[in-house]
Amino acid sequence: MAMSEVTAIDILLEPDGRMLVRAESNNARLRRAYPDGFALDADHRPHITMLQCFVAAKDLDALCSATGDVVRNAKVAGMELQAVRYYYTPGSGVGLAGICATLTPELRKLQAAVIAAATPFMLATATIDAFTAGHDNPRSTRR
Repeated sequence: MAMSEVTAIDILLEPDGRMLVRAESNNARLRRAYPDGFALDADHRPHITMLQCFVAAKDLDALCSATGDVVRNAKVAGMELQAVRYYYTPGSGVGLAGICATLTPELRKLQAAVIAAATPFMLATATIDAFTAGHDNPRSTRR
């Protein structure tokens, strides 16, 4: 398989409104101190990463179906997570800041189920091209 047929994905949960407001507030505060920093916008939203992996583009629909079923059946809207700390990872030019949440038994179970559902579609490696789909590319915004 050609590496151009492989994409990097992030299976994620979108946080509730309270966490979105808090993340946007913290992002605005950081941008006042670091104006060239990363800005949250409609295409760059706070999220909770469940799994990052490489997948053949031809398998994206099947993977979305399998992992979507897991998330829909997990009743994630009823999960309550507690933010416990911030983190910062330095990068080239601009770093990455985030919020860490307590790993609850329910979240651990959900993540294990997402990984199990995604495993048949996962590839071991890819090139940088897997990460660089443009924002006008429908593959970069699948849900």
